[in-house]
This record gives sequence, structure tokens and C-alpha cells, in this order.
Amino acid sequence: MDGLDLGFTKIKEIFVTADSIREHITTEEDAKVQIIIRVLIEALGWDHKDVSAERKNTNGFSDYIVSDLSQPAFVV
Repeated sequence: MDGLDLGFTKIKEIFVTADSIREHITTEEDAKVQIIIRVLIEALGWDHKDVSAERKNTNGFSDYIVSDLSQPAFVV
């Protein structure tokens, strides 16, 4: 199984788990911990050191900035 197939399989698992605990995901922070971080790390393969949270920028705050080789790659 290649990386793309593995990532797709993992994201399906994450969503099944999230659906089963949906009533306990009541805040944005719950969703970040239970779903978003898991998708970034487990399914998309980013390293914890590459994900920073709640960074101030000119437009306010970003929930996440994901970096590649210390350069911002994308913002969530």
C-alpha cells in the first residue's frame, strides 16, 4: 500500500472514530484534538514539530501553520 492509500485508509479510520464520539466533541478545541491534529499527523504524515498552533498574523490568528523545512507550507 503506497502513502496515498495508507493516508486515505487512516483518514477513514479517524472519521469513523470521530463519528463514534461525536457527542463528546462539543468545542472547537475538542475538534482540533480529536480530528484535525490526527488528520495532519496520522493521515497526512506531518511531524509534530512541523505543526504550530494559534499563531498571530496580520489577519488575526491561524489555527495551525504547517511548515516544511522551517518554511510555512500552508495555514489552517
